[in-house]
Amino acid sequence: MNFSSTQKKLNIVSKIFSKYESLINFLLFFLVLVLAYFFLVSPFYDKILIQEKEVAKKSDAFEEKEISLEQLSKLHDEFPDFSSKATLLEKILVSKNDPVQFLVQIEKLSKESNLKLSSVVPEASGNTVGARLELQGGYKDFKKFLKSLENNLLIIDVSSFTISESPEGMRFSLKVKVAE
Repeated sequence: MNFSSTQKKLNIVSKIFSKYESLINFLLFFLVLVLAYFFLVSPFYDKILIQEKEVAKKSDAFEEKEISLEQLSKLHDEFPDFSSKATLLEKILVSKNDPVQFLVQIEKLSKESNLKLSSVVPEASGNTVGARLELQGGYKDFKKFLKSLENNLLIIDVSSFTISESPEGMRFSLKVKVAE
């Protein structure tokens, strides 16, 4: 009897299986797909998403650099002599706190303005270079000197000046310093 009851049970299972065979096959197929997704596709999909984000970031960075390059090109077209002026400005910045350069500039400007530089007393406070100057000459020459100071590449501030007469002509006393 044992054999026949087992046979009956198998027949019942066989009938149920044959009746629901398509449903069972569908569920097994679905189970295989779900397992394949979690073990095969999902890890690669996550990597793809990460790489997609990186590509988007790099694309944005590339676009920003393209815009910067375009702006730089426009600036280069607008200011073709910028490099030479920048080099000149660097030299000025390097010599800004150099007292020798400052005094050379003052002497050069006084000679160009036909003024006699009778006295120079250098003054320095902290990083600022300055001097008290005594100049002799004509009033128009003094105006020319002040204009030269104004147009000089080394920016020089005149903090005070006095004008007096002397037997040799006009005397100009100035207190000047390199602008900070």
